[in-house]
Amino acid sequence: MNKYLVLCFFSLGLQVLAQDAIDPQVVQGLNIADERAQLERMRAKSDAAYSAAKKACYQKLAVTSCLEKARQVKYKQDNEHKRLSLVLNDAERRQKASDALERTEDKQSPEKQADREAQQADRLKQHADTQERNADKNQKQQDKEAEKTSKREEHAKHVQEVLERQQKHADKLKEAASARAAHQRKLDDAQQHRTQVEKDSASRNPPAEPLPPRSTPSP
Repeated sequence: MNKYLVLCFFSLGLQVLAQDAIDPQVVQGLNIADERAQLERMRAKSDAAYSAAKKACYQKLAVTSCLEKARQVKYKQDNEHKRLSLVLNDAERRQKASDALERTEDKQSPEKQADREAQQADRLKQHADTQERNADKNQKQQDKEAEKTSKREEHAKHVQEVLERQQKHADKLKEAASARAAHQRKLDDAQQHRTQVEKDSASRNPPAEPLPPRSTPSP
């Protein structure tokens, strides 16, 4: 029964690998990760079975004999697990060696070499095309920025010219107003001077007495 339980843990791949003659095609097509997971499940089940067997032994009268048998079974299962692990490690090494040899043969193949060179040429061309597109895009962006800058400068220059013209016009209006005020002051001063002169002249030269009326001769 115990032997049956141990064999139930084996996967089909591990059973094939456990044989003396290992088929290279089986090794190449073997999923190493799945087989390792299978071995881990095998160990977990073995540990669980051993724990259960020990608990069962303590319920019997011949505890020592029962425990010894359980340990022997666990010992055989552990040895089998180690053996299969070694077999799987060897299969993994063979698989990696086969893959490396296949890659080397592919690299040395004229057709593969030509394909790699063509792929490399395509990548270089794509890279060059990308660089050219990026350069054109950058140049267009720079041209747009330069155009925007030129328009901003022209607008600022126009605004400055308008402000200067407005300032000059304001200055002229101010000068004209100042000139008009000065001219008005001169007129006021002249009028005030004439008025004062007339007053002074009148005070120095009072008006003459009127002449007596002339008598009319008798007829």
